[in-house]
Amino acid sequence: MKTPKIHCGNLVAKAGVAYDFAEITGKLDCSKADKKTTFDKLTTIGGGAYFRGWTGSANNLTTIGGYADFQGWTGSADKLTTIGGSAYFRGWTGLADKLTTIGESADFQGWTGSADKLTTIGESAYFQGWTGSADNLTIIGESADFQGWTGSADKLTTIGGGAYFRGWTGSADNLTTIGGSADFQGWTGSADKIKLNAGQIAKTICSDSQKAAFAALGLVLVDGILSKVISKRGSVMRVVIIGKAKQLYIVERDGKTAHGATLAEARADLLVKIGNRDTTPYRTWTTKTKVSLEDMIVAYRTITGACGQGCSHFLADKNYPAKVSVELIIGETVGKYGHESFKAFFNK
Repeated sequence: MKTPKIHCGNLVAKAGVAYDFAEITGKLDCSKADKKTTFDKLTTIGGGAYFRGWTGSANNLTTIGGYADFQGWTGSADKLTTIGGSAYFRGWTGLADKLTTIGESADFQGWTGSADKLTTIGESAYFQGWTGSADNLTIIGESADFQGWTGSADKLTTIGGGAYFRGWTGSADNLTTIGGSADFQGWTGSADKIKLNAGQIAKTICSDSQKAAFAALGLVLVDGILSKVISKRGSVMRVVIIGKAKQLYIVERDGKTAHGATLAEARADLLVKIGNRDTTPYRTWTTKTKVSLEDMIVAYRTITGACGQGCSHFLADKNYPAKVSVELIIGETVGKYGHESFKAFFNK
């Protein structure tokens, strides 16, 4: 049997090239591609996917480990089931009929397609101006903006953050829990059964549902890293990061998790997360402080408890200068593990 062809690292697609890779371990950038650029065998992208303005196709794509930007793309993703990061559908004219799970935020504004099998959005969702439907959506992990959406969400039960229903003509008959406040002005649906300001209760429901959605696909999203589960025993999982070949370990304890190339490394990193970390050296730093990238990594891990493998995965497709500022890292880590605690440390 022929071994699938794999491209290691990032790929900037060229115009007129028919690629035969089944997997790309890093990011795929199709901004310089054209209609004759094809990826007919591609099933997996380990990092982000940038299809904005592309007129080609990727008909067998099933999994994107990072973000997905479909804005202005004229192709479809008929077999796509999973996006580990955020998804931007604005202005896309294609379809994603099998998409079930988005790990982070989703922007549907102006998209003409539908996501009829979508069940889970891990973070915020923006439906403004979308003409499609999400009939099986049950969970939105953070805020939701339904203003101007013409569809309904009759299976939606929980929103982790605030919700804006102003001017929405659809319905959400099974919605019972909203983590924050809600604006119902002009909504034609009913809010009689909805509990507002549910806080952590809503967050927990969303988190548990997101885990279940990924587990149903044989996947796990931990510390912002989407991985395929090879085996699980107790609190230890053996995984392969989407788009990668090397196996890693994930360990869990007291609600904290850590990755490691070996079981011992994962357990050691977990102890860093749950232990007492001395942040004294960083109390004199400000958002304008610039230090070497190595020192910034140590600071980020100490302040947030981020694991070594998580930091390495994040840095894999970055190209930072020799010295970086706290302000830069705060901006770069939005939506990633530790961002909020790192930001809060310097905004006291």
